[in-house]
Amino acid sequence: MQLKDITYGEIENIIHSLSKNDWFYQVSFKGLALHFLDVFFDKNPFKMEFSEIRKKFILKSDYEYKDVPNSEAEFYYFICKEYMYIERPPHAYFMQASMEAYKDLKEIDEKIIEYNKEINCLNQDKEEGYGYKIHQFKYLIDELTAAKEEIINFLIYNIRGYSFTQARRKESPLSYGIVNIPYSYARDRKRYTPEVFSAIHNKFGWLSVREFEEVKTLSRDNYEEFEKKVREYIVTYRLIEGLENQLENSYFLSDRAYIIMQALETYNKGNTTSFCHIIPMQIEGIFYDYCLALGFSEKQLDKSSLEVKLSLIKEKGNYFMYYEYFAYTFSVIRNKIAHGRMSDDDEFDHLADLLLLDLVCVCKLTDSDELPINKFLTLLKGFEEAEHIDVKNLRVVEFFYKYGELNDLGKTGKNYIINDILEYSGKPCFWNYIKGHISSAAASAELSILVELERVIKIIKSKGINEEMCAECFKLIGMGKSLKSQSVDAYEGGDFISILAVKDYPHI
Repeated sequence: MQLKDITYGEIENIIHSLSKNDWFYQVSFKGLALHFLDVFFDKNPFKMEFSEIRKKFILKSDYEYKDVPNSEAEFYYFICKEYMYIERPPHAYFMQASMEAYKDLKEIDEKIIEYNKEINCLNQDKEEGYGYKIHQFKYLIDELTAAKEEIINFLIYNIRGYSFTQARRKESPLSYGIVNIPYSYARDRKRYTPEVFSAIHNKFGWLSVREFEEVKTLSRDNYEEFEKKVREYIVTYRLIEGLENQLENSYFLSDRAYIIMQALETYNKGNTTSFCHIIPMQIEGIFYDYCLALGFSEKQLDKSSLEVKLSLIKEKGNYFMYYEYFAYTFSVIRNKIAHGRMSDDDEFDHLADLLLLDLVCVCKLTDSDELPINKFLTLLKGFEEAEHIDVKNLRVVEFFYKYGELNDLGKTGKNYIINDILEYSGKPCFWNYIKGHISSAAASAELSILVELERVIKIIKSKGINEEMCAECFKLIGMGKSLKSQSVDAYEGGDFISILAVKDYPHI
């Protein structure tokens, strides 16, 4: 095999094969380069003098003598860099990752021991609220145990692949977008400390990092000033006006808008006691609604605790950074209020401010793109605001493809847009768009696209829309399918729409 004729793909296959060996993560540039050249030389390079290796390399490659380093160290680095995309030996990353993992495992064990000691002390002293604190420490121990298992799995199964990809220089297509942190614990150690239960981390999203650190210091060292800062923050950033605006315009919050609006009115009038009794229930209710929107049934939710509801959101793959606060700290506050363990008016005044900030945080969560209803509303908005005809056409296809078989879409209060889409789907411009994609897919034998377009048209036909054009398109799709006999699996919904969008470029 000649180096001058080798393709990029062939080189990648060779390197991938070499990387499966243990020695790949133990040797220097020289060892890597010699193993690589051994694939191309008819003589073992490990038994050759350097001058002979350099000469043989030049003969087998298209490099000139003047372009190949004379120094032995520079030559081996040159081979690794130019052919293997390696600028630092994998063993360096392997050792570094091993040491970091060792330190993290040691740190995790120390934290588990520390938290178990805290639990023992709490069980002995039995101070007020000790049960809640024990619950928090047990949660942290469970999280640390899971983190420990993840690191061990990294060391057993992934450290070689990680070291290999880190060693590849940035220009290599294979190293594009590689993340440098291989496991969760290294990405966010604070998640595994009591700080994760802090009552202030979810409340000051408008502040800069420096300002937030100042507020955090006040909450610890000068609580009276902290209370003033909270009130100032609410006024400065007009949080009540923002909440009222969101409640007036949010479909998701519409069922709770009236009660929350009434609570805000009592807050503005200074009746903070009533506000504090209403808002925790509404916050838990919003989480209940969020779970329903994610597809969980009322039967699953009706008897479940707030912690369970939040766990369901977390398990669904929805990232909620304040899970620990709402599950383990907010729930304590809610219970104290519900059980009448708070009666001081001054205490309610400040608590009302904090609960208002919690409400802002939770209402903001309802704008998440993770919620199917928000994706649907974004689609309707995209259709309504589309300026180019192909954008409008694509949104109509997406509407039928993702939501055309659902029957309760009118509950969103967007009937007028839905009716516009149904009316638009009967227009010639839409069917010209459909036929264009059918022709394109047939010409390039993209059977999966034809299958998905056929599904969209069946849904349109089921609604009694332009049945004549539906029949014509079915015929075109049938002809397109006959051009290629092999079957191809249908794309997932997102991929199908994305493919159409790419084909519509540059308009999309």
